Amino acid sequence: MPSVLGVIRMIRKLEFNRVLAVAKLDSKKEGMQRRLITLHSFRRLVKTVTSNQVNQDYSEAVLGHKKSSYYTLKEPEKRQIYATECMKYLTSLDYTTLVNTGKSIEKQLSEKDLHIKNLEEQLKPVQESQKELQNLNEKMNSMKEQIDQLGFVASFFHKKNVQNIIEKASFKEIVAEIKKEKAKGD
Repeated sequence: MPSVLGVIRMIRKLEFNRVLAVAKLDSKKEGMQRRLITLHSFRRLVKTVTSNQVNQDYSEAVLGHKKSSYYTLKEPEKRQIYATECMKYLTSLDYTTLVNTGKSIEKQLSEKDLHIKNLEEQLKPVQESQKELQNLNEKMNSMKEQIDQLGFVASFFHKKNVQNIIEKASFKEIVAEIKKEKAKGD
């Protein structure tokens, strides 16, 4: 059964391999199972950079290889040296560019928000016109129905002798006769 430390190392290696795969940096050495980039590659890079920028004792302390009774920098001092002497060589972030890019993106987003707001304002009259057109269309359809009904009534009176109907019937009887005639037509 593997030790807890062994399990942690295996998990760390699996996670590292996943990161390499996502970054498409998981290629292997020719004819070998070993990858071109490994966790040890990073340790070698850190050792080289810290040795070149500060000194060998500092690099050994950063990597945790050995503790020297003679090399006695306190942790805050080590961090300050790392931040000022090593970090710019071990990271690929250019903070100035990052900040400027962030400001540029914020400016672009503000401009787009303003553009969207202007477009929405321009769209309001169009939407109001559409509502007015819809209302007019509904009124026209209603008037068309009324015209159709009037046309039917006119044709009814034209077919019949209007004078005879008016003289012989009351208004209610005329309406009932029109409705009866219309029901036959439907």
